[in-house]
Order: sequence, then structure tokens, then C-alpha cells
Amino acid sequence: MTKKEIATLFGWKCVTAVNEAFVKAESKCQSIKDKKGHYNKKTSIDYTLEETLIAMDCLRSKMTFTPMMKRYLIENFIHRDTPYALKEKPLHIPREVRHFIYWWGISEGRLQVCVSCGYFAVRTPNKQNAKPQPYCTFYERYFNHLTNKINIYKQKCPTYIKSNTTPYVFLETGPVLVDQVDRDNKKLLPAPVKTLGFDQSAFKSKRKKNEPIIILRDAFEDDF
Repeated sequence: MTKKEIATLFGWKCVTAVNEAFVKAESKCQSIKDKKGHYNKKTSIDYTLEETLIAMDCLRSKMTFTPMMKRYLIENFIHRDTPYALKEKPLHIPREVRHFIYWWGISEGRLQVCVSCGYFAVRTPNKQNAKPQPYCTFYERYFNHLTNKINIYKQKCPTYIKSNTTPYVFLETGPVLVDQVDRDNKKLLPAPVKTLGFDQSAFKSKRKKNEPIIILRDAFEDDF
């Protein structure tokens, strides 16, 4: 439970008294002290029931923590498996990217648009703090510098050639492979593990179960 939630639970408009109580409790509880500095105006840290009870006993004298308040706190305490500050925020996926992911799946990877073109690349401009951007190796231009603006997820030009690689999509966090974006749950999936640029699935044996492994073929005939 966070400090703000504790204050709200007791109907206190200000969190100052709760903050002061937790500061005083640092000398009595090592785990509270360890969490010091891991919060700011935008992020709060969860405290356990045990930590909160210790802190509430450190409230300023004019705000006595009564047995009834203690019981009310225990009965209404918010327990979390994942700390509030470490909760994963839903991934923001632009509408055009969501549509592309959908149609890419429907077409089974046959959708012909710029991001699935063999001339499409991801490059970073030679500027300070520049982010990776979509780049056309045929025209040797970044897409945002092309005279004729084009939607890389919906359009293609006459020079289109099919790429054999998985296309990228561009999010606020940067470019990611389309297969990494979980469109429904709004999160990123782990990147596929590759060896020398190839999916590890390419190295899986097609040998049937219990079939012997032939290391070397006989190079000599009996009558050689």
C-alpha cells in the first residue's frame, strides 16, 4: 500500500503526516529505510502491512493511532504481488501500428508495404540524441525527408521488393520486430534468440525420434 493510499484511507487530505511517520520509522525498521529514495512525485513505493503498522505508531502526537484505526487499516489494507512503483505500464501502440500488426497476421506475412520491403532499413541520423528512424536504401533517404510523404505501414512505391526478414514497427521506446508486439495485451514479448543472424529454429534437426545419427558416410567401397 502506498503512502497516499494510507492517507486517503483515513480521510486525510495531506500526505505530510504519513511521510513524517515513515521517516521516523526508518530507525525502527530496516526495510523502510531501504526503500528510502525510491520514490518521487510521479512514482510511489508499496509498503507492507507490517511496515505500515510500525510507521503509524510514529505519527505525530496530535494524531494518535487508535486501536480502531489499526483494525480499520488491517481490514482494508491493499496487498500487492507487484510493488506499485514497479508495475508495468501498458505499452502505447499507435493506431496505424495496431492495424499493421493485425493485417500482417491475417496475410501470414505477405502484406506488401514499405516496412516489408527489401529496401527498408532502420538507421539513426548522425545527430546528438537522435532516435532510430525508417530509412529507404533505394532512394537513400529517411522517410520523413522524402518529397512524397508515404505511410510505411499502408503504402509502397513501384520499386518494392519482398524482404525475407521480419519487419520492424516504430514505438515510443524505439523500433521493435513486429513479432515482439503483443497488440492485445499492450506489451512487448522477448526478442527471438538468434545465432549468426538466424532463428535458432533453423538449426533444429528434422531427424525422427530414435533415428540413428550418421556422422560420416562411408567413403570407401569394400573392393577399393
